[in-house]
Amino acid sequence: MTREKAYEVVQKNAMKTWSSNENFFDNLKNDKEIKSQLSTDDLDKLFNMNSHLRYISTIYSRVFKS
Repeated sequence: MTREKAYEVVQKNAMKTWSSNENFFDNLKNDKEIKSQLSTDDLDKLFNMNSHLRYISTIYSRVFKS
């Protein structure tokens, strides 16, 4: 899937989430185009905040050296 197509698919689901007040993750998980590229396990990993924040302590330590 091209970057442009991926953007289109994600935007479609974001707008659906916004207008229907549904869950963004669930909308992505149930989208056939997303499912053709990513497994539910892949999406779980992408939505796991711990992986995005794993270096936060190191970053704060460097920024706020005392």
